[in-house]
Amino acid sequence: MSALGVCMHKILRIVYGMLKTNTNYDSDRRNKNRTRNSQILNSDTEDNKRRFQKIDVNAPISRRQNIKRKKRKQSQSLQQTNCGIMPTR
Repeated sequence: MSALGVCMHKILRIVYGMLKTNTNYDSDRRNKNRTRNSQILNSDTEDNKRRFQKIDVNAPISRRQNIKRKKRKQSQSLQQTNCGIMPTR
């Protein structure tokens, strides 16, 4: 059923593009768009560089994030002591 849904979505996109531009189906146009889009995705842009920045532990965080981190730290320390595992220093 999921494969059928994917096929329907693809056909719907093609038909919508044909109606929007008032043109007939052209497989060469689809291939050109496909290669152009893959080149855009593979290009090295500033956004891609920024996406994979290292996490800075000293960066400011929100109050909500601070509470989440404290809870996570407490739960991990409780789990270690309950299991008899002591952290090494």
